Amino acid sequence: MSADPNPCRIEPGRDTCTSFLRWETQGVERAKVFVTSEGQRGQSERVFSESANCDSDRCQAPWIASDTTYIFQLVDFTHGDRGHVLASITVTAAQGVWGSINADPNPCRIRRGDGECTTNIFWETHGVERAKVFVTSEGRRGETEHVFSESANCEPGRCRAPWIAPGTRYTFTLVDFTRGNRGRVLGRILVRGDDRY
Repeated sequence: MSADPNPCRIEPGRDTCTSFLRWETQGVERAKVFVTSEGQRGQSERVFSESANCDSDRCQAPWIASDTTYIFQLVDFTHGDRGHVLASITVTAAQGVWGSINADPNPCRIRRGDGECTTNIFWETHGVERAKVFVTSEGRRGETEHVFSESANCEPGRCRAPWIAPGTRYTFTLVDFTRGNRGRVLGRILVRGDDRY
């Protein structure tokens, strides 16, 4: 799952900007994408799409506002009810303080005979003096959170996660630490390992 641009840029004189979402599924008959908006007006969730795949410019979110964080979750609905979260991405608007985080490859492909695979996590911030990236692993061994990095930026290829295991979902969260404590979430990406290769 990806969003482009992310963050999207709000042009002068406008209140919102547009981001285009793309996603694909394998082995899933039905899926839905939910969007949760967290901001000054509280928190709400709604269905963004009921398509298992979207690889064109038709899945657009033209209402991204600067005072709100939008979390898009791709959810398996093969059995008719809400199943596993297959992918997740946080989308924001660039105006003042902002950040974005991504992973490549995602899902991470685990080759036969290997127990883990490597994905590269990369992020950037603007208007932030300090930031941290936390990773929460949720799977066979329960749920734990630890600090992945204390850097405000990391270009592609430099910040590696070589321990992505099957049966576990990893959520990387980019957090503003300018004031010395845990501040606003600037971005979030869900990473998983695919062991069907």
